[in-house]
Amino acid sequence: MKIKIDEDTFDIVKRIKEIDENYYVVYDTKKERFEMHYAGLCQTFCFVIGDELDNRAIDMIHYTSSRYLDEILDYIDDNNEKLESKSMETIKSNADYVLREIYKFSANSSKEMNGAFQSTWR
Repeated sequence: MKIKIDEDTFDIVKRIKEIDENYYVVYDTKKERFEMHYAGLCQTFCFVIGDELDNRAIDMIHYTSSRYLDEILDYIDDNNEKLESKSMETIKSNADYVLREIYKFSANSSKEMNGAFQSTWR
């Protein structure tokens, strides 16, 4: 069952409403957590606040606000570039390792097989 929270001890809900009237907080009794929802054209689930309703909810709203869309997109782009770079480094490292192993194997095999893996046009 989900319970809409209208008031709390630290006025978190009130401060959230000051940012945007369409935000509302719900407590999910089944999952035992607070959730942030937005009632715009259609009702949407925004994010999980956690098991405590505190200032982190307000920080998350500020962090994900559409006012900061450019900054959020820049952060996402930078993060994606870092992930892609790290992925490419891993691929290169693995390829380097495999190629070295192939080279070692073929060099040892050519000695054993009287130059079977050596080119004739050296």
